[in-house]
Amino acid sequence: MIADLLRNLAGEIENNKAMAKRLARPFEPLLAETLSVSTAAGRGKAQKSTSRAKKYPVPEGFDPYKIFYDEGSPGLYRGLQALQVDELKGVLARFTTIPRKDYVRRQKQELLVEMAVQGVKEVATRGQAFADYKLDAE
Repeated sequence: MIADLLRNLAGEIENNKAMAKRLARPFEPLLAETLSVSTAAGRGKAQKSTSRAKKYPVPEGFDPYKIFYDEGSPGLYRGLQALQVDELKGVLARFTTIPRKDYVRRQKQELLVEMAVQGVKEVATRGQAFADYKLDAE
């Protein structure tokens, strides 16, 4: 009988949100405590892994996609040549899909500029192969 009662109660709670909220009130402090403990534990792990990875700076207001759309690859190439190696790595990390392992140990500015131009170009032109595709074939 108790099992039937609990099944009926669960069905009613699923269908009646107001009732579910009223029944959940006594459990809110317990939920809040559980969530704070789990997020604190999660933060400790996340900080541990990100503290090892160096954060590369990105120049304030630098948008490689705007430069690429306005001036094309040559303009982006010129804009990136003015940046330092760490700033180029920041651009690669933030604006491209190039894996971190491919550029993190590189120190040659010219190579990083080429990688950044290629990475921005790949993301900016993704999907353009289908731009001329017509859905209604006449």
